[in-house]
Amino acid sequence: DIAQFNEDAYLISDGHKIEGQKLYYDRNLGYGKAISNVKLTDTANKIIVTGDFASRNEKTNTSFVTGNTLANKWFEEDDTLFLSSDTIKVIKNVITDKNSMFFYHAVRFYKQDLQGVCDSMVYLQSDSVLQMFNSPIIWSESNQMNGDTILIQLNNNRIDKLSFKNNSFIIDPVKYFDNSSNSFVFTDQYDQIKGKNITGYFSQDSIRKVIVTGNGQSIFFTGEEGKQKQGMNRVDCSDIEIKFDKSKVDEILFINEPSGKLIPIQDLKSEEEKLKGFTWKIELKPNSKSDLIK
Repeated sequence: DIAQFNEDAYLISDGHKIEGQKLYYDRNLGYGKAISNVKLTDTANKIIVTGDFASRNEKTNTSFVTGNTLANKWFEEDDTLFLSSDTIKVIKNVITDKNSMFFYHAVRFYKQDLQGVCDSMVYLQSDSVLQMFNSPIIWSESNQMNGDTILIQLNNNRIDKLSFKNNSFIIDPVKYFDNSSNSFVFTDQYDQIKGKNITGYFSQDSIRKVIVTGNGQSIFFTGEEGKQKQGMNRVDCSDIEIKFDKSKVDEILFINEPSGKLIPIQDLKSEEEKLKGFTWKIELKPNSKSDLIK
């Protein structure tokens, strides 16, 4: 009941396939481990996890993968979420056949329309929610979004809702079109939205509405779209509702005693351009799957 296999060994157990250069299995304990070029596959739930070392406990339906880990969760043929961290733990619910995945330390993920970093993350397949903890930041197109905790709600394998809990911030760099280079140029100015909690609602992976609740603040640079800005508009209020059309701001509603001011660009002081707590961390953004591996 104890076995060890070398060179391209694999073990199939309860819908999971574990592979590696070396594989050890104890039938009585229900314990197996794989070493070097490890690959853990759950075809039913469309998840592949690779790394240097993996272990599986059949009695607790728990798997661990460590060392150069990379998890692939594919939604559609051309849309896959790639995620890396120091350690990945997978627990399978034998009743629902759904996985709970835990990612510990130095978490980074890349998807075509969404990228992110944090210290730890939980993915509950039962309710299709990604929970990000400890300095989480996500990027969607040119937008950077962060809060103390971030919840990503998926629906039919698409982003349905983003929830930012406490100290929430959305930053979008201002850009203009440069005719000489025939391209957009990013400036050192940023449109900003800040509040206690922020919720973003999506449709077909495009943002359609953002609601800020509690201590709402915003900075928007004004002027013709695609041209250098002429002024800065700052508004403070309790709540903010922003509606989008084709991922562009279409309408803003400031709720409960809004107060604001419009400052011409030539009168603007540098300390007025950013809300308290502003941090721009674009250097942390994963831009491809290869960024996660290295």
